[in-house]
Amino acid sequence: MHSATRFVRALASLPETDRAWLRAVLAACADGPIALSEAWQRAWFSPRPGTGLILQPDAGAAYLYVEAAQAGERDRLAAETLSAAVLLADMARCGIATTHPVAHATPGAFRCIGNIFDKPRVAMEHGTPRIVLNAAGDYTEDPSEIRSAGGDVRYVGHPFGPEASALLLQFTSGVMAIRADARTTALRDSLAPERTRPTRVEAEGAPEPTDADAASPDLAHEAPPHTAWDAAAWPGNAPSASASRPTRRRRAHRCPRWVAALVACKLCVAFGVAIGVYVDDVAELLAVSQDISADAHPGPLPPSQSPTASVPPPAIPETWPTPLREDHDLDPHDATADIPQPAPSPLLGTDISQWSGHGARGASAVFDAVPDLHFAFVRVAYGRRLDHEFHSNWQLMAERDIYRGAYVFLRLDEDPIAQVDNAVDALGPATSRDLCLAIDFEELSFTPRGPPHDTQDVARIVLAALERARHRLGCMPLLYTNWSMGSTYLHDPQFAQYPLWIADWTDAPAPRLPPAWTTFAFWQRSDRLPASPSAADLDLFPGTPADLARLLRH
Repeated sequence: MHSATRFVRALASLPETDRAWLRAVLAACADGPIALSEAWQRAWFSPRPGTGLILQPDAGAAYLYVEAAQAGERDRLAAETLSAAVLLADMARCGIATTHPVAHATPGAFRCIGNIFDKPRVAMEHGTPRIVLNAAGDYTEDPSEIRSAGGDVRYVGHPFGPEASALLLQFTSGVMAIRADARTTALRDSLAPERTRPTRVEAEGAPEPTDADAASPDLAHEAPPHTAWDAAAWPGNAPSASASRPTRRRRAHRCPRWVAALVACKLCVAFGVAIGVYVDDVAELLAVSQDISADAHPGPLPPSQSPTASVPPPAIPETWPTPLREDHDLDPHDATADIPQPAPSPLLGTDISQWSGHGARGASAVFDAVPDLHFAFVRVAYGRRLDHEFHSNWQLMAERDIYRGAYVFLRLDEDPIAQVDNAVDALGPATSRDLCLAIDFEELSFTPRGPPHDTQDVARIVLAALERARHRLGCMPLLYTNWSMGSTYLHDPQFAQYPLWIADWTDAPAPRLPPAWTTFAFWQRSDRLPASPSAADLDLFPGTPADLARLLRH
């Protein structure tokens, strides 16, 4: 049986949600080709005003968002959205529709579909990029939620798996057209509500519908406007010249043989042309599929390493510079002085998170593109919430046999002891190449909905996290911060005993250090790792592999 015929016959078993979606798609495409994003907007998300879809081609990720009040319906709505994408794929496979994808060459690009979005953009907040989604200031920094400008959770997210994300990315981008042929006519017939399907009695003996009937508002949303090619599928639907024409049965007329012969010749020609067009379209669809599969560069949400807000990656220095100091008179007791500086050449590393993507388009693509990495850090948690990609990234780094470390993004509105314990439990037993845990303290540690903190409170919370990590792991944890945060909140000389991972995205030959430190262990020099196809930072270590081994877990 032909695939289009099987598809049409299977429509009877579809739920009304899917049937309504197909009717809306046909209506949206009635006037000609349409952008797939516009078709989704008009046919799917407009009837669902509290939902939206964010897609990140770079990471191969897709997320569905629903209002926080409907969080219990999130999984059901996600399943229905994925089913809608599968139906579009089936229409293209059967030849009912043709899709023409477009290449997204902009690194870090994202797409938003839904009424909850209005001119989304990447904005900087306290030096950190975030996606601002509309004029009201709703934003997202984590794919699990969208917050209002005041910090309240407005929408909750549902992450799709890699295969589902790939399908959604393919069938929400590009242009789609519906064929005007018998297959589409059969599809329209099958989707028509029962009350609008003409029966044999209606077709042969019932009065023909009038222009007013054809324009009835009850039927306007069920099927697209009539065209010349679907008139045959709707006997009796042609508007009459007069609404008062008397009803009469059709009379059978015998057709002259020469007319029948001429019609047969024309049908043969038309059949041959149709076969040729169909074969050409199938070849085109196969070629498009091969292009999509062979697309090497990827094409949720704002990566904290978003390339759209980054500076060009600096060249890696051949020799290690002297760090820049803001306070040359301060001489605290420094337990990191045994890390040799200067060193002949820095070691290259990176740090990644769920923003880097999933699977072959995520951390794996980073390591394949930059095979000479000596070390890498991965985010283990944001507060007490585990990073979606942590376990797969952690295992991947072990398979690559590089020095691996993890960092927990410290949130000041959550218990620091519980945050560290959660991260340590996720790490599991130490291996021979596991670096000590890093505590990430930066501007976004101050959550909008969290309580206010003064300088002493902040220092106490950060020290509590560091001391807990030291107690649980038996090693000196790293402290990730930048010059501004370190200079403002980390005055206490106690911080100097912890190795510093300094974030300073600059073309300068050396990073600026907060006053409490005279040296550093790692330098995050840029938010772009050269040659990486996915979001990843550039990190440097000022020593040799033997020096790096001094920072391992026990």
